Parts: sequence; structure tokens; C-alpha cells
Amino acid sequence: MTDENLETRTSEPLFLRIPITRLVLLSILSCGIYEAYWIYEHWAHLKRRDRLRISPFWRGALCVFFCHSLFKRIHSDAELRSVQEPHFSPGLLAAGWITTVVITNAIDLAPGPIATVTALLVPSYLFFVPVQNFINLAIHKREPAQPYHRWAIGHVLCLVLGLAMWGFTIASFTMNGDVLPELPELSNSVVGIEAKRDQSGEELACQHLTPCGARREDFCGRT
Repeated sequence: MTDENLETRTSEPLFLRIPITRLVLLSILSCGIYEAYWIYEHWAHLKRRDRLRISPFWRGALCVFFCHSLFKRIHSDAELRSVQEPHFSPGLLAAGWITTVVITNAIDLAPGPIATVTALLVPSYLFFVPVQNFINLAIHKREPAQPYHRWAIGHVLCLVLGLAMWGFTIASFTMNGDVLPELPELSNSVVGIEAKRDQSGEELACQHLTPCGARREDFCGRT
């Protein structure tokens, strides 16, 4: 590595320090879109830091093919390992995440909004937590003053797209009548019960109020 590359590398943060809370919440609210963006922004940072000749955009768009190489690069980073020993397997995490993504996409193909919500609630982001936690711990030991990675337009875009998808999914429940589908039948049953209760109460009142010797039809009226 030349002196120029060394200077360029040390001028950039070692890795992106991202709060675990942000990773989890954005993954849920963005319907998993942030997971692809997480891979993109780490590759973009590595490109700037190490002057790599790569396309972070395509590595984010084709994230299932490049997540393992990213996990492995973070796991084997000598500077991170000098202050913190990693406790995760890049291969297992990548395989688990890819398998989960395939399964959730298969569930999402099933008809009905319930399948869509089920697919959206699968916690595939959990495969990213050990990697990001390793980065955060190592950076905190190595450079305690390094701030968390700031919000960018990409975070906002992921959030907007995800909330739009959540809104569309929730609206489809109402449009398809999947929420409380038995409500009309239940209402009719309640009305019938109330009518029978009123009729029984009227008959009981007539029995108590009819004078001795008087006919029930003359006192209460014909039914």
C-alpha cells in the first residue's frame, strides 16, 4: 500500500458505526429495503476508504450475491480484529439471510394481505445485527470519539417507500373485507336476540298486569 493510499484510508472512518436500534427499526419500517441499503452503504464506504474499483449500487441491488463477501471482509479486517474478536460466521449469516429472503418472497406470492404481512414481519434483519454489533464494539474501543453514521437521503427514501408499502398492505385488508368478516352476521344475531328479549318482556308484563277475570287479549291487545 502506498503512502497516498495509506493517508486516504486513515482519513476515512474504519467502518460505519450504525446504531442497532436504527438498523432494526428501519428494516421493519422499510419492509426490508434498508437491508439492501445497509449493504450498499458499507460497500460505498469501503470503496472510498480503500479506493476499490467496484460499483456499490449494483452490489446493493444484487445484495444476495455480495452480502457474504461483505460479511467476510468485515470479519477478516485486521484493524477491527486487533481490538475486538468477531463472534459470528460470515458464511452462516449470509446463508441464513439469503434463505430467509427467498422464503419471505415465496410467502409474499400467496394471495391475500395476510401472507404479505407475514412476509414483512419475518425478522431477516437479525442476520445483520451480529455484524454491525462487532463493528460498533471494535470502533468504540479503537476510536471512542467516532460518532454514529449520520442520516442520509437514502435512509429517508427507504423509510418513505417502506411506509407506502405498509399503508398499501393495511388498506388492502379493508378493501378485501378481511377485517372482521363475520361482523354483519354477528350484528343480525344481536338484533334477533334483542327482539326476542323485548317480546318476552312484553308478555311477562301482561301476565303481571292483567286483572282477575279479564281476558289477556282485551288488556294487552292482540299480538
